[in-house]
Amino acid sequence: MKSKLGIFYLILGSLCILYFIGCLCSFGFIINFSSFFAFVGLMFMGIGIFKLRINENEIEGGLIYFIKGFKIIGIVFLISFVLIEGALAYNSFGRYNKKADFVVVLGAAVRGKTMTLALYQRMEKSLEYLNKYPDIKVVVSGGKGPGEDIPEAKAMKDFLLEHGISENRIIVEDKSKNTMQNLKNTKKILDKLYGKRKFEIALVTNNFHIFRSKMLAERCGFKAHGVPAPIHPGIIPNSYVREYFAVIKSFIFDR
Repeated sequence: MKSKLGIFYLILGSLCILYFIGCLCSFGFIINFSSFFAFVGLMFMGIGIFKLRINENEIEGGLIYFIKGFKIIGIVFLISFVLIEGALAYNSFGRYNKKADFVVVLGAAVRGKTMTLALYQRMEKSLEYLNKYPDIKVVVSGGKGPGEDIPEAKAMKDFLLEHGISENRIIVEDKSKNTMQNLKNTKKILDKLYGKRKFEIALVTNNFHIFRSKMLAERCGFKAHGVPAPIHPGIIPNSYVREYFAVIKSFIFDR
C-alpha cells in the first residue's frame, strides 16, 4: 500500500510538471498561475519519494505531529477543493436565454490594444446575446492594467461597434481593476442613469469565472444570470485551479 501511494504521488507530480512545461511550450510565456503546477508537482514528487523510502511507523518525536497536521490540512484542502470546483463546473454549463435588463461583460487582459483570446471569447458570447435581443443595452467593464495601451472597456466597445452594435446601446465602465470593482462600478453607473433598483443582468464572462462573478454581483445588488463563454482547452486546469483560490479570497475579502 505504501509503495502504491508513493508511486501515485510521483505520477501526480510528474503530470503537474508536464502540464507546466506544456503551457510554457504552447503559449510561449508563463501564463498566470501556471508556475503553481511546477511547485505542486515538485511537492507531490517529494511526498512520493518520502512514502517510498520512509516507514512512517518508525518516525518519532515532533515529526510525527507535523506529518499528522499535514495530513489534516490536506484532507481539509481536498474537501474544500472538491466542493468549490463542483460549484465552478456546475455554473460553467448554465444557459441563460431570457431577456435581462442589461448585459454586463466583464473585462479581461488586453495586450497593447489587442484583446486576448479570453476577452475575445467573452465578446463573441455577448454579441450572440445582443443580436438575439436587439433593444437591450450592454455595459462593457474593465480598466487599464499593466501592459495595456487602452482600457479593456475601450477594446470591448470597439469590438461591438465593428460588429454592428450601435453606440447608443453601449455603456462604458473603464476604471475597474478587478471583478469586484467591475460590478461595484457598474452598479453605480446604472443606478445613476436609471435609478436605484435591483437590476437583472446577463453576466458574460468565461465559464470558470461565472460562479464567483455571480456571487459578487449579488453582493453588489444585482440579480445575476451567468452567460458563460468558453476558454482555450489548454488552460482549463490552470484557470479552474486558480479560481479555487480566487473564490476563497473573494468570499472573505470582497465586500
